[in-house]
This record gives sequence, structure tokens and C-alpha cells, in this order.
Amino acid sequence: HQLAKTSNDANFLNYVKKYKNVFKSVVKMAKRMANDQFICNSSNKSKATWLVVKKEIGSIPKNNNKINLVVSGTEISNPQKLSEIFNLHYINIVSGLNIPKTSSVACNRTGVSLAGLKTFDLATAGEVENIIGKLKNSFSCGWD
Repeated sequence: HQLAKTSNDANFLNYVKKYKNVFKSVVKMAKRMANDQFICNSSNKSKATWLVVKKEIGSIPKNNNKINLVVSGTEISNPQKLSEIFNLHYINIVSGLNIPKTSSVACNRTGVSLAGLKTFDLATAGEVENIIGKLKNSFSCGWD
């Protein structure tokens, strides 16, 4: 490669140019054959095709990080077991905090009596239309 940059020999430069073209075509064919074999050997052809496309584009991350966790002297790498261990850990943390239980009366900080909200009456269509008519219009798009 460096000789081709510094050499003035036309025959040598022509040889290097042909060699590069042959090398590129061999690499291209090898990639094509490997991709074809990968697609043919897969059970889901369309998924395999898209994996090949994403790999060629470069959108698939190349590293596969696997989590290993040592619990009580035992190394665990099974994702199902790891999720169960994390769930149990966080459940135990919350139960160990000794948070006092609150009632719905304690949560009412507005000072408004909630006694009247125990029963609801059905609204007629006219009442609903009347309430909707009293709402302010807004010029924003989407749900308000």
C-alpha cells in the first residue's frame, strides 16, 4: 500500500489497482455467501434478512453484555433468576422500612368533607350537553 503511493512505475500501480479490485470482489462475495448461508439456515427467514441488513448498516450493537451476579457465594447468570433476586431484594427493602399505614381520612388534606361523595346520581344527556357547552374553548391541538 505504501509502495503504491510512492512508486511511479505504471505496471506496478496497475497491478496494485487490479489486486485491490480482486480483493474487494472476493470480500464482497464472501460476505454474500456468509449472509446467504445465515439466512438459509435460520428458521425465520424475514427476521434473519433484517438482521443481515441491520448488521451491514451497522445498527446492531456488537457487544452482548451478560450480567453475572454473586449471591451468597453462588454466581448466577440466568436472567430469570436474576430478575427474581432483584424483585425479592426490593420487596424486602420496602417491607423493612416500617412505613406507617395511612387511612383514606388521613389523605384528605383539603378539609372538604368526603361524606357526600359516597353516592352518585345518573346525569341526563341534557345535563352533560349543558356542562360541555359551559367549557372554555382552547386553540391547542390534541387532548387537553
